[in-house]
This record gives sequence, structure tokens and C-alpha cells, in this order.
Amino acid sequence: MTAGMNIRIAIWRATTGQDDVVGGAQITGTYIGEGLARMKAEPVEQLILQQGLETDRTFSLVVSPASLDIREGDRIEVVQPTYHPYYNQRFRVRSSVFGSYDRNDPRSQRLITVSRSVRAHANQ
Repeated sequence: MTAGMNIRIAIWRATTGQDDVVGGAQITGTYIGEGLARMKAEPVEQLILQQGLETDRTFSLVVSPASLDIREGDRIEVVQPTYHPYYNQRFRVRSSVFGSYDRNDPRSQRLITVSRSVRAHANQ
């Protein structure tokens, strides 16, 4: 893996399929691609947790290469390594910005903010 990157991610996009016989369309997931990333958890607001409310866990990702087409609303899934605590978990992209290098530069990176909804006191 690239230095500093410790997970492999898959990018999924929700798309609407074709209409079925009765006129409804099902939402499907379209595989966009894979990349390398480094994930960091952002701190959670303790006051909200103490009140037992549902919290929105936020994570920051540095993704390489920056040429990946990642948009707000896409899903990021951790696919490697298998021992990662969030292996096979999906996260919703909240924001996606480019780093300081040109998008086509091999050193380029993308800064992604993702969230995962977790219910407080879920194991009670």
C-alpha cells in the first residue's frame, strides 16, 4: 500500500433503476471504484451521548488517488484489511474536497468527511 494509507475502500453510488411493470423503480447501488485511504474518527459530542440521543459519528478520510469520482451522498465501504474494526461497514459521504496537488498528479489526495449513524446505548 501507499505510505500512510492503511485501508482499501470501495465507492458505491445510489442510482435509480429502470421502471418495473407497475411503474416503480428500485434504487440500486452502482460500484464506482476502489482506492486507498486513511481513516480518522472525529470526537463525539459527549453531552448528546449522555442524554441517550442518537448521534452521528463522523470520520475523516484521506483518499488516494484524487481522480476517483466521489460525490456527496455516495457510500464508502472498507474492503481491506479484514481485521479492520469497520470492515464491510458503509459510510455516507458528507463532503469531498481536493487536496493541494493537481487532480491528475500521482501524489494527489482527496479529503472526505463521512458519517455513520449509531444509536447511543445500543447494547442495553
